[in-house]
Amino acid sequence: EETAPYGDVTCNLTSVLYFTMGARVARNKQAYETFTNDVPDFAEPATSKDRSNTYLITGRYSLDKQSSVYVRAASGYRPGGPNPQAIDENGQVIPGAPTSFKADTLWSYEAGYKADLLDRRLSLEVALFDIRWSKLQQPLAFGATTVMGNAGKAVVKGLELASHYTINDDWRLEGSLA
Repeated sequence: EETAPYGDVTCNLTSVLYFTMGARVARNKQAYETFTNDVPDFAEPATSKDRSNTYLITGRYSLDKQSSVYVRAASGYRPGGPNPQAIDENGQVIPGAPTSFKADTLWSYEAGYKADLLDRRLSLEVALFDIRWSKLQQPLAFGATTVMGNAGKAVVKGLELASHYTINDDWRLEGSLA
C-alpha cells in the first residue's frame, strides 16, 4: 500500500525559456505472506514501512519553433521490503538470511536536443545521460529460496538517438540507437 502526493510547477521565464520543478513524497507499507493449501506458511507475515522523497528539475530552451534543447536532473526510488524466510532443501529455516532489503535510489542527469524538421517530416531526439544508482536491489539465493538483497552502486552513462522520417502517407522510416 502506497500513498504519495506529488506535483510539479512549470515557470515560463521568457517565451523560449522554461523551467519545471517537481516533488513526490511517498509512504508505503508492505506485507509478505505465503500459503500452502490455504494454511499460512509462517506464524506472522513479514512487514515493512518506508518513506521517500523524490525530485526533478528541467530546463528547456526553444532554439526556434521546431527545435529545443533541455537539461534535467531527477531522483528515483524503489521501496525496500520484507523477504520470506529462507529455507534449505529440507524445508528448514536458514539462520542469518536477510529478512528484508533496503530501498534503492538514484539520481539521473540528462541533456538533449529535440527537433521536427523538413516540414515535420523528420523528427530527431538525442539525449546524453548519466545515472548514479545506490543500494541496487538484487535477487540472492539462500538454499531453496531466492530473497532480495542490496548490492553496491552502479553508474550508467549513455546516449540515445531516435528518428522518424515520413516518406509519404504510406511509408515511414524509424530508427533508434542506444
